[in-house]
Amino acid sequence: MSKNETRRLPQVPDIKQRENEIKKPLPDLRFILLGAGMTLLLMLILFLLLFLKLGERTPKGPFRYREEAAAEFPLQEGAAFKAHRGGILAAGKDGFTLYDAGGGYLGGVRHYYETPLLLSGGSLGAVCDLGGSRLSVLDAAGRAVMDLTTDGTILDADLSSGDALCYAETLPGYKAVLTVYDKKQNQIYRWYSASRYMTRCAVSEDAKLLCAAAIEEEELQTVSAAVLFETDVEVPLAEVPLGEQMIWELRFLDRDTVCAVGDHAAVYFTPKGELLGSYDYSGMNLMDYSAEGDGFTALILNKYQAGNSNTLVLLDSTGSLLAERYLGEEVLSVSAAGGFCAVQTPEHLYVYDKSLQLCAVTEASASAICADGSAIVRNGNGVQRRVPE
Repeated sequence: MSKNETRRLPQVPDIKQRENEIKKPLPDLRFILLGAGMTLLLMLILFLLLFLKLGERTPKGPFRYREEAAAEFPLQEGAAFKAHRGGILAAGKDGFTLYDAGGGYLGGVRHYYETPLLLSGGSLGAVCDLGGSRLSVLDAAGRAVMDLTTDGTILDADLSSGDALCYAETLPGYKAVLTVYDKKQNQIYRWYSASRYMTRCAVSEDAKLLCAAAIEEEELQTVSAAVLFETDVEVPLAEVPLGEQMIWELRFLDRDTVCAVGDHAAVYFTPKGELLGSYDYSGMNLMDYSAEGDGFTALILNKYQAGNSNTLVLLDSTGSLLAERYLGEEVLSVSAAGGFCAVQTPEHLYVYDKSLQLCAVTEASASAICADGSAIVRNGNGVQRRVPE
């Protein structure tokens, strides 16, 4: 053995310590089995939740709606309705009401809105009486968080995905007044125009930006412009010429993109006034529109002022053509949500994807499409929510 090595003698175990170790109780088999059972149960629950989630995924390609309705909504004949958070907003003779995805009544406001404009936000739903002075807002539980009579006549209103609200009205002494509320229903901005009418308005998700369509008469022609505002600054931010046309819809597609749908063209621009692109209808007549799709705007164009020669056109966020499809029949309305576009004819609802591939057809006389592909339809059985199989 070298002098750098150290001999290690074997240790003699302590008898008392050995006895104590032997006396330690073994784990109870019942607790082991209980823990294993709880683990398996938890894994089963997670698997079921995942399976149900996958079963509710947005359908792709052709599908059919289930024959049995997922929900029945007790609406009066002629009541207007709009899809909202899986349920609907409705306005009729019995007032403004909110129903959940199962058809349950959540709340409402007792008032008759002669010409209702229904608006769906992130969690809030709203209605205003166009040409009137009543504006009401419900939260997700159906409680009225705003119910006011405006000072003037309401021309237009908008509710953003972040629950910011704006409306345009006329007042004695002014051609237009614009008002903005934040998501907590605090009035944060008010703009008075004595020189130009402003017939359409839109507010950004966070209530920091406002856009209004101003119109003027020039040599017997109606000339429109988009006026953009920051809601913490008094003077306008920018202005975009929109040409010789009336504007029917303004919408913030996102914080950096605004869409204006007019008589003769759809125009896309930034809040700073930079033109992104436009789509000219080439002499065709605008019959209906929806700017609520995910990344697209839907237009119904007809080469005549009435009749069946209708074409469905989808545009991207720069005004470029995504797809078009000749329909060849009478169209009552078009709606868009998520990746779906729905065309309502007198007897049927046709549902398309962004490429205008036909996804589903169902009988209906009025409808609204939802982002998950489900549809709110009115037919002989009333108003129902139908979901894809």
